[in-house]
Amino acid sequence: MKKILFYHYISFFLGFFLFSQTQIHQNYIVLYSEGPFGQHYTYEDDFTVTTYSEADAVRLAKKDTLEYLSAIIYGYRFDYQIENKFINRSSRFHVQLISQINEADNNLTLRQLEKEENTYRFQALYQLRNDHKQFIKGIQALSAQYSGGQAIGTEGLAWDQRTVVFHKALQEAILYKARKKIKSRPLNIKGKVFLKETPLFFIVEGNWRVVVKVNVIIEKVTYQHSF
Repeated sequence: MKKILFYHYISFFLGFFLFSQTQIHQNYIVLYSEGPFGQHYTYEDDFTVTTYSEADAVRLAKKDTLEYLSAIIYGYRFDYQIENKFINRSSRFHVQLISQINEADNNLTLRQLEKEENTYRFQALYQLRNDHKQFIKGIQALSAQYSGGQAIGTEGLAWDQRTVVFHKALQEAILYKARKKIKSRPLNIKGKVFLKETPLFFIVEGNWRVVVKVNVIIEKVTYQHSF
């Protein structure tokens, strides 16, 4: 069983990598997403499975497409409380889309590219409106800085864990940029983060691994002045 799963996942992710390059043009964005179909194991080495229909594959792929498009155009607001073991403060990270592309948007076209035994792959084409173009241009005007991050989950291969690990990768990208820019230890960081392309998903030892490329704008840094 492990050997079969290993070859399945290698094929799955090599294929996805080939179809995962986001293209951002002046008038449109092209990106790729995927949805689960058939039986998917929660962990590589057990028999706990979730069964997805074709309708589930379309629904989940469209959900990811809308989030990634929105994150490229509008970005997320983030609120990041930094961990400090010396004062017994835990890390807390909250991220929320600033605005979201609507599923019924006529500028969005989603078409199926490929069907495998356990996966549907889709290509999304989104025609940018003038206000979207201005919003994207405004990212550079606001001194957004490039960063990258990655995260590896600990809760197996359940499909909804992809989003959890994706947000952890965003957190790591923000933390990396903050360490480069902020000299003193902050209590809290707030700002915006924008996807430069769709996240890349891999599997490492039975868990999701996600890699992101982003633009980060740090708007407010709060320091703890007394202990």
